[in-house]
Amino acid sequence: MKETEARQISYYYENYSDHEVVFNHSVITATGLIANRISLKCVSETFPCILYLGSMRMAKILILAKVFLFEKLKKANNKVSIRLFFVQPESKKEISFFIQSKVNSQNKYHGSNPNLYLFSLEYLNRPPDDFILILGRHIELESQREKRFQERITINDTNQLEFGIQSMETFLFIEGKGKKCILNEISIFSAKVLIEGTPADFAQKRVILLIKMQSLKEMGEMVGIVTRCDIISEHEKLVSLIITFDQDAIPPQYKMWIGECLETIALKRKKKNIF
Repeated sequence: MKETEARQISYYYENYSDHEVVFNHSVITATGLIANRISLKCVSETFPCILYLGSMRMAKILILAKVFLFEKLKKANNKVSIRLFFVQPESKKEISFFIQSKVNSQNKYHGSNPNLYLFSLEYLNRPPDDFILILGRHIELESQREKRFQERITINDTNQLEFGIQSMETFLFIEGKGKKCILNEISIFSAKVLIEGTPADFAQKRVILLIKMQSLKEMGEMVGIVTRCDIISEHEKLVSLIITFDQDAIPPQYKMWIGECLETIALKRKKKNIF
């Protein structure tokens, strides 16, 4: 093993060992997990299972458990091993390994199948380095992606044209009345606008920010609360507002659009740093 890879594994384990990941479809695809080949081994018998959630210290699995399995668990003092299969993204080679574990809890999943259980496993030892690398890389990438999504895009003349924002068609509605405003920054979670008024007009009030973009057919209604209000000019009665969006009320197409904008900016920054 290369020294740099060993350091990376140590870093991942020290920083992400307790980070729990839900293995949904997108995570399965991203990590290369071969979901239909996962199994639980107990006293030389193997049982197919589904990896629902996992970290570098524990896992939760869904398994069809009958009396036979519980008898095995009793004989083994709840000690088992979970076998995982992955396809490495670079080489496309298949790797597999066992993680020695202990079943800490067995809870019946109250669905259509009476034999379906949710088992909570605790790893008895540090998992294999391959698993730490796979999970650590995924967690790190997702963390970087989340930070980019939280970052607000500064709207200037260049990216306004590039992203198709029509600044003259941005309105802020409060208590049923709309005012034109200038969109300065936007992210999935919040926006900053310049608008005529006073702090008392907007502070902590629920608003709707309407944004028109060339790439989207409809006006986007972004519901939120004004969480910050700064005076820009008392004479002209201009204030800068931070609007924190209600995540349940954001149109999905706008989340996708903002995400694409942020990815574009991140890619440009990366190229700039390279050259």
